[in-house]
Amino acid sequence: MKRIHLPNSREALTFSADVRRLPGEDPWRWEGVLRLGGMALESGAKAGAFASAWIACLPWTDRKHERTEVITLSLITDQALSREQVGALCRPILRSGRRWSMDGVVTLPTDAFPALTAKDEHIYRLWRQDRQGPYRLALRKLGPPSETERLDEGAPPDGPEEYLNAIADTGTDPGDRFDRERLKLAFATRIARSIVQADGVLDDREEQYLRENFGGEVLAKFGLDEEAKLDQAMAEAEAELPGALGHHEKLALLSSFFAACWADGNVDVRELRALRDASELLGLHPQEVAGYLLKVK
Repeated sequence: MKRIHLPNSREALTFSADVRRLPGEDPWRWEGVLRLGGMALESGAKAGAFASAWIACLPWTDRKHERTEVITLSLITDQALSREQVGALCRPILRSGRRWSMDGVVTLPTDAFPALTAKDEHIYRLWRQDRQGPYRLALRKLGPPSETERLDEGAPPDGPEEYLNAIADTGTDPGDRFDRERLKLAFATRIARSIVQADGVLDDREEQYLRENFGGEVLAKFGLDEEAKLDQAMAEAEAELPGALGHHEKLALLSSFFAACWADGNVDVRELRALRDASELLGLHPQEVAGYLLKVK
């Protein structure tokens, strides 16, 4: 079976749906999720954006305080995507109906597993390999509660039969990714600090937000726990990130900036100005910033 190397990035264009709202009966609901992911990958590939689709099922409590689950469909790539390529990946899912909502560019859920990938003008159903041999994971029973099933080579197809089979190779992060993450962290730290301080008041919730996301231990992992090193990395980030980051990676930073605006439970106009200035540094247009923030939950 062909082995395909998957992207190393953990920043994903992510969509979610309450499993209760997915149409059809098992196992067709699961096949529908795979087919939707395949449509997104096919659309992206036509625009030159090659990605993989990861799926997770997570517990959730709805507005009526009823316990259910959300299924997440995450699209991952190592490419520096243009806004047109991001649009091509998102369009089939956003046009599929109100069942699916856009979560934005977020960190891949811990429990997510690779299901599909686009390569060489084909969509592949992904398998993993361990001591027991090749296997693939499926959510054949979509609840709540849902059940993740391990399928071996003797199991019948659990998705569109036109998809080819390949073993997923998640590989290891390349060395230069560390420096890329270091610059992104430096940039995000400086911007988050400017946002929470923009209204002239730093309350306990904002201090906690900074401590949890940009505290000493977090910065120390990337050698940024000294202000001089942080200043130097920020200068590098301003010069390099606008051209180095893909559109989806810029949106991921935008999400973190908006979280900083909400850290104290209120969004001040001065905080939004700081967010706008940061977005301009990254090369994002005000219209797409506003459009993105309206789309995400």
